[in-house]
Amino acid sequence: MHNAPTDRSILHKTLSYYFIEIPDYTYSDTCFDLDCGKISLPILAKSYNIKFVNHHNALEDARATAQIWLKHINGITPDQQIIDKERDKPKKRTLR
Repeated sequence: MHNAPTDRSILHKTLSYYFIEIPDYTYSDTCFDLDCGKISLPILAKSYNIKFVNHHNALEDARATAQIWLKHINGITPDQQIIDKERDKPKKRTLR
């Protein structure tokens, strides 16, 4: 998972909606495990030179996350300049 709290929340709400018991499961979170903070999945994929064209498509998100994880466990590091550039961008503020 990338940004596991969001994915887990959606999974738990969906299972509850259909009265399906939430199973015990383990998971990894690329945001936490790779210590990248709140960097978006498309930016993290770009930093690993992974093609990623359809964000929020479940299969595409899973594929990109798996490729990121495989590169990470094989000792490949992301392009830190891409990550730093994203972190340095001013945060968008929403009007309420």
